[in-house]
Amino acid sequence: MLEQKKCKYCAMMIPDDAMVCPHCRRQLKTSIFTKGCWLLIFVFAGLLINSYLMSPDKQISKTNGAVQEVQLTENGKKIKEAHLSWSNDDCNLIGEKKIRIGMNRDQVIAALGKPYKINKTSFGNSVHEKWIMSNSPNSTCLYLENGRLTTIQTSR
Repeated sequence: MLEQKKCKYCAMMIPDDAMVCPHCRRQLKTSIFTKGCWLLIFVFAGLLINSYLMSPDKQISKTNGAVQEVQLTENGKKIKEAHLSWSNDDCNLIGEKKIRIGMNRDQVIAALGKPYKINKTSFGNSVHEKWIMSNSPNSTCLYLENGRLTTIQTSR
C-alpha cells in the first residue's frame, strides 16, 4: 500500500512521493538539482562580494542607507598592515585612539591600551568583563561579553 500524506495547500490526501498535488496542482517538492543550483549561485556571489570587501585599500561601509567606499587613513594603514582581517572602519578608528561597540578585545587594546583592572564574571557559557581603564575616580569603564565590547561607561 502506498504511503499518503495531506497536501499542505488543499489538505487532500496525496501520495507521499508526489512532487505536484494532483488536486490543486501546486508544486510540493523542489528538486535536488534546483536546490543545488541556488546553493552554487549564493556561494559564488558570496565569494565575489567577500573578495571585493576584503581588498586591503577599500571596503564598503553602509551608513544612513548610502553605500560608500572607506579609504584608509595613514594611521589606519599601519593598523591594517598588522591586522588584515580588521575592517577599514575599525582600523581608522583605532588609528584615532577611538573605539566602538562590537569591537573585540584585541581591537580595544590596540586603540586604548591595556586596562588598569579587569573584573571578570563567568556563568554558563558566558564571560562578562568590566575593564577599568585607569586608577582615577573618573575612569572610563568598558564592558565586554565573550570578548566583544557591549557598553562604554564614562564618569564626570
